[in-house]
Amino acid sequence: RHDRRVALSLVAAATALLALAALWLGGHGVVAMTVIFLVGGTSFAVYPIVVAHLADHADPGELLAASSSVLLVYGVGSAVGPLVAGGTMSLLGPWSLFAWFALTHALLAAYAAWRCGALRRVPVHERKFRPMLRTTPAALRLLRNATHPGRDP
Repeated sequence: RHDRRVALSLVAAATALLALAALWLGGHGVVAMTVIFLVGGTSFAVYPIVVAHLADHADPGELLAASSSVLLVYGVGSAVGPLVAGGTMSLLGPWSLFAWFALTHALLAAYAAWRCGALRRVPVHERKFRPMLRTTPAALRLLRNATHPGRDP
């Protein structure tokens, strides 16, 4: 129902703000641990939003290659990010990790907000993403046989 770029921008901005709050709280008490938990939760929501946005714009024949490219970029970030964050933590202390999260997510939020003007919004009825049932092929065959008796599975 909503533009995924706006969702990405909001989630990334929320992560940046929560990371700054965690930095400010300094890891003391239940409130700080709750904020740190929320930083993790919101940061892990970024990848699925990006993939859903990709699925809205990619042609069906290009979806596998495009998803592979996004996964490759995610993997490179997963390898390089901890190296940069670890170096920053070595120089500035352990709490600079949250400064790193705030910086990277603020940049992502700004980029996603800027991209809102670059592409047209894909209307809901034109989106290629379709939710799928969480079940096995065997369960689908049983359901098909129950609704259409005598049919070969």
